[in-house]
Amino acid sequence: HGQPVPLGVSGEIHIGGAGVARGYLNRPELTAERFIADPFSEQAGARMYKTGDLGRWLADGNIEYLGRNDFQVKIRGFRIELGEIEAKLAACAGVREAVVLAREDVAGDKRLVAYLVLNAGVALEPADLRSHLSTSLAEHMLPSAFVTLDVLPLTPNGKLDRKALPTPDGRALVTREYEAPQGELEIQLVAIWADILSLEVEEIGLKDSFFGLGGHSLLVSPMLMAVKKNLAQDIALARFIETPTIAALSLLLKESSLPKGTVIAPRVYSDAELPVDISPLPTANPRLHQPDRVLLTGANGFLGCFILEQLLQQTRAQVVCLVRAGNDEQAQGRLNKALADLGLVALIDHPRILALAGDLRKLQLGLSTSRFDELASTVDVIYHNGAHVNHLYDYNYLYAANVGSTLSLLRLACTGQNKAMHFVSTLSSASCINAAGELEEAGPVDTPPPGFADSGYCLSKWVSERLVWQAASRGMTAAIYRPGNITGHSQLGTCLPDHNRLLRMVK
Repeated sequence: HGQPVPLGVSGEIHIGGAGVARGYLNRPELTAERFIADPFSEQAGARMYKTGDLGRWLADGNIEYLGRNDFQVKIRGFRIELGEIEAKLAACAGVREAVVLAREDVAGDKRLVAYLVLNAGVALEPADLRSHLSTSLAEHMLPSAFVTLDVLPLTPNGKLDRKALPTPDGRALVTREYEAPQGELEIQLVAIWADILSLEVEEIGLKDSFFGLGGHSLLVSPMLMAVKKNLAQDIALARFIETPTIAALSLLLKESSLPKGTVIAPRVYSDAELPVDISPLPTANPRLHQPDRVLLTGANGFLGCFILEQLLQQTRAQVVCLVRAGNDEQAQGRLNKALADLGLVALIDHPRILALAGDLRKLQLGLSTSRFDELASTVDVIYHNGAHVNHLYDYNYLYAANVGSTLSLLRLACTGQNKAMHFVSTLSSASCINAAGELEEAGPVDTPPPGFADSGYCLSKWVSERLVWQAASRGMTAAIYRPGNITGHSQLGTCLPDHNRLLRMVK
């Protein structure tokens, strides 16, 4: 948008000053496109050159080069810099040259393919290369195939001929040592995978990963639908993703054929009992209306950013934002990026925002004892908006981030000085159907609503709500909020469609 990006956020590098050239020789249209007016210079007629290179400022003042913007691709909602993957591959021992393409050999199935030229005498397996990249790149940036070439194809003028790079075959896929399927069930599953992934059945082994064979999240659903159609059985998506192999899928199908029961695990009821030592202090009530300091979790989420905006508008308090990160500097960078993505640029590096590195999944919110105690003695109000929002994972997986964090914050609310607790839940956790078949909101109920047995996220919110209700019954000032589906900003239209379950499902 013609504005400098915040610290740590990717942007296109522009060059200004006396060294900027006049333009491209005999190419006025390209000159007009790339040599633009410099709004940051006080000199009349000053211009900047749009390099096409992507980079970001680091905290030490250096610029980290991220690749070319003309090699930026979008796959399944993720913007990916191919140059960044190529740089990581080129750094692998034994790799002389590396090129990465986003190929769509099958309509609607775009995937990353890496092409490598290795040093003489070196042999690298696709699985080894993918494992190496996984230590520094996100899952969506990992190529699904690695093609080894003697030389990269070149055009007559010596540039890389990307169109001449070959289509990967089964040898280029990330697979384990081949193990043949055993029995009718596994043979049927291999046939389904071969159809979905456009592979030969001989290329799919018993322990090959669905994702290593070129599968991705958008292909999982049609694959499981094909399983249901051909084998008349349902499989929980989250269970499959945990171990996405033919062997594991076969075992899940055998388990699912056993008698089913929608019984809530006893652990859920015991987790919903608030420890006796969490109780408000026999001191003054918290400062509700003019707090000096507020603690906000989930500030870098969609709802959290707008809660942060309103807290800054409606109070004079310093807002401490707990952000999952390795250190405070990274926490500030993540928060700045979230604010920038939502158009809240005025809040970037706001003097009343303090980004604090932590982790909801860990004891004491991932904070040191000294930091936890410092918050306990200075915070007046807690807004617990953070959670692991995922409708695929089970309760046990989500417990630490969703229930454990609520316990830690309730304990914080009763330590040092009394604090008010605002808990952001979900409408689903309190939705019940009355005798007339109508949806109604309920207070704390002794049993989770019907259908919760298969929803780990809703169970985690139900348990957390009960903990907050019990803290309130012991004298804590507390409130529970139950938003429904959260879409775009009502005035600006700002939204993150890839982060919204309903919009993703419609798409």
